[in-house]
Amino acid sequence: MLRRLVDAYAACQMEQGRVIDSLYGTLSGRDKSFREQVLSLLDLQKEQTLTEVVNKLNPNSCNTSDEDPYEQFPHIYSSYLIAIGEKIGLRGVKAARLDQHALPIDDFHTNQLYQLFWRLFSVSEFIDCVINDVNQQDKEADRLLDRDLLFQWAGSQKGIHFDPFCVCYDEDSPQDYKGAPTPDNKYQPFLNKKSALVVLIQLFLPSETIKGSPNVQTQLDAPNTIRELVKVDSEVSREDQGPGDDSLHPPTDEAPVTRSEKLPTVTDRDDFQTND
Repeated sequence: MLRRLVDAYAACQMEQGRVIDSLYGTLSGRDKSFREQVLSLLDLQKEQTLTEVVNKLNPNSCNTSDEDPYEQFPHIYSSYLIAIGEKIGLRGVKAARLDQHALPIDDFHTNQLYQLFWRLFSVSEFIDCVINDVNQQDKEADRLLDRDLLFQWAGSQKGIHFDPFCVCYDEDSPQDYKGAPTPDNKYQPFLNKKSALVVLIQLFLPSETIKGSPNVQTQLDAPNTIRELVKVDSEVSREDQGPGDDSLHPPTDEAPVTRSEKLPTVTDRDDFQTND
């Protein structure tokens, strides 16, 4: 976290504000429910995906000088965030609207950006992030997900649709895990791909969980269904979107009118393929 903050202060004010807002969301999530903590982790994954979108479509944006701010990464990121941020449930949209170098994008290309975002978003990577955070064995590890809250949440889900013990390490199936808990952590949650997916489905799509666990292979073969795990949470009008007003600053006289002409049609690009 400190590295992100230091790196941000080597960039422009918009990037500084965006990183501070992101870190605030991460840190404040530690005092929230387990579901809200998962959403904070999801925010980070979404930010990384939007960054990937910017870099894919604007490969030279990180090397652009201050002479052309409209082509610099932070301001392009603001443009994309304004265009699709609320639809994908990403915080910071109001702050992005204060960026005077963020250019508007028309409806057609906004839809193209939205499609590209979800094509690049990796559900598998998000599941791995949940597993890696929960399965850290160092007591001093920097965690986003509170293991005690995970246990409390799992215990509150008792019933025919969810097995609360699925969050525990199964000694009879060590092949399903990457590693094993240390003796000091043997009574702490420890997840694998299947159990992490069950937890996420129970959190966001409980109707999809049937008699203890879903048909995991069927779910993995249906990325559109799993993708609902990260869409259904969107809460697009978050109260903590950050400072800002509801209007986009008009571009200066010398600025191009729109960023739309710089965006390709997503369906015409063969280099953007989903991993899921």
